[in-house]
Amino acid sequence: MANNIMNTFFKRSNGKFPYDYIDFEGNPLRTTEDIAVTNNMRLKEMEREEGFAGWNSPFVKEKIFQYCVKTDGLVPIKRGIAYKDPETDEIFDLRVSRFSGQILPVHAMFVPQTIIQYFGEHGVGKTLLMTQWICESRMFAGKKQGGKFLLMRDDPVDNPMDYPKEREIKDYFRGLLPDITQITEKGYPYSFLASYSKGDVHKRGLIEFRDIAGETCKDQGYDSPVYAADYILLLISARDLFDPSADLQLEHLLNVIRQKGMEFNQFSGKILVALTMSDRFREKGALQELLSYNTLERENGRLKMQTHKDGFCLSTQRAYSEAIAQYLEEEFPNIYLSLESMGQAIEYFIVGSINAVPDEGNRFPKDFVPYRIDEMLTYILAQKGLYPYQNAAEVQEQWKKESVKYQKELHQSMEQVEAEDLYDPEDDLYGDDVYDDEEDNIGGKQKAFFQKLLERMKL
Repeated sequence: MANNIMNTFFKRSNGKFPYDYIDFEGNPLRTTEDIAVTNNMRLKEMEREEGFAGWNSPFVKEKIFQYCVKTDGLVPIKRGIAYKDPETDEIFDLRVSRFSGQILPVHAMFVPQTIIQYFGEHGVGKTLLMTQWICESRMFAGKKQGGKFLLMRDDPVDNPMDYPKEREIKDYFRGLLPDITQITEKGYPYSFLASYSKGDVHKRGLIEFRDIAGETCKDQGYDSPVYAADYILLLISARDLFDPSADLQLEHLLNVIRQKGMEFNQFSGKILVALTMSDRFREKGALQELLSYNTLERENGRLKMQTHKDGFCLSTQRAYSEAIAQYLEEEFPNIYLSLESMGQAIEYFIVGSINAVPDEGNRFPKDFVPYRIDEMLTYILAQKGLYPYQNAAEVQEQWKKESVKYQKELHQSMEQVEAEDLYDPEDDLYGDDVYDDEEDNIGGKQKAFFQKLLERMKL
């Protein structure tokens, strides 16, 4: 029955998937013509015959297509996530971008995609934080405000070729800090499937964190796809803040992002700033009140959420964000002004992936409790309607006030924009994720709205 439904779907849509997906090189994937398919056995043959190890090889993109097939003539199965050759019965359960060679997440193009592009200087802790979210994702599972929430890794688990992140995951489970990501390594995204169901409403979303080294960021052009993300996440280490030389490099990086991403590319997403290595602030006697209370606890050896366990607490985040912003303004005004000059609404966080100095041999303590690593993720999920708020009424009231203020300030510029083009953030938070056609995709509406608005304002 499911196969017949999916076959009918592809016939009516000319092979178009429910949602667009942007691969790691910035290519939009929309239809079956944009992908090729392969499977475990073919990739094992590729690895054996080509004789190269892992996805960092420069020959992967050129060689992988030799071990893929087009979807023409294949039958979609498993609700379209996999394909079957009707003549040979061979199953193809790995989909590949025909532009970049990226093996796609399992749910790519079947659920809405949210891209978080994160930036940071070398060694700021990006890889460790992402690795923790993968390895500790079970702490996000549970019942939330009468619903059920689950976060899981969405990369194909049966891919025989070792993704770069697999090495870090293995090290983490052995109690070792992962090695610093090399500048030459490919920036494959960290993909998570978030699922939240309450009553008859079941929402799912693909949350993707994409890495770019500070050195590489400075080489991006004004039209770089890294600025087309839904969120920009800036990770700033305490080590760099307290080092005068690194502080200057950081300021330069922020100004590059501001000029190329904000002024020329008109980035319309939201900016998140996370101060990493929280233990360094504690050593300096800074932010003592802020660092006295964690949002996580360890129970019977397992990490569990505490503050945000039933839903994201907006009032807690607002207080912490204001305290961090005030601290930066007082102690590091150059960094604070560089951030605020981006002209976007900014949320501030502070994290500590191990919340301590690593032991000898780059090992972390056995019973360590990371500091507030759940907040950024649950904040993003709540914004996308994939995780509940503890203060739902307060959120709606806040958005109503912001909407009134926003419309007053831009009234003249918006007079010619049709009312149905307006983007209502409450739809994004509380609406379902099933749309009849592309016109009803909220993300598409939002982008179209901002594009029209910017044209009216002649920016």
